[in-house]
Amino acid sequence: MFASNPQELHRVVMYKDSDVEDFGFSVSDGVYDKGVYINTVRPGGPAAKNSNVKPFDRVLQVSNISLLLALSWQSFILIIYRCN
Repeated sequence: MFASNPQELHRVVMYKDSDVEDFGFSVSDGVYDKGVYINTVRPGGPAAKNSNVKPFDRVLQVSNISLLLALSWQSFILIIYRCN
């Protein structure tokens, strides 16, 4: 059986925008599936400059820390804050 929406994995390396100290995207919890998802991408920010980051993408890992069991966007924020 094939999924109606094929999934692709992308490794994304990005650095904080030094002017506003962020990565240029917001995150939210999944509505139907648990996990952390990209909510919006700020035009001109680091995420927008990386063509692999789009709204509704699921974040699976940050700096070798798995987010597969992350239950909320708050978990993601704590992890990314510690990664500088």
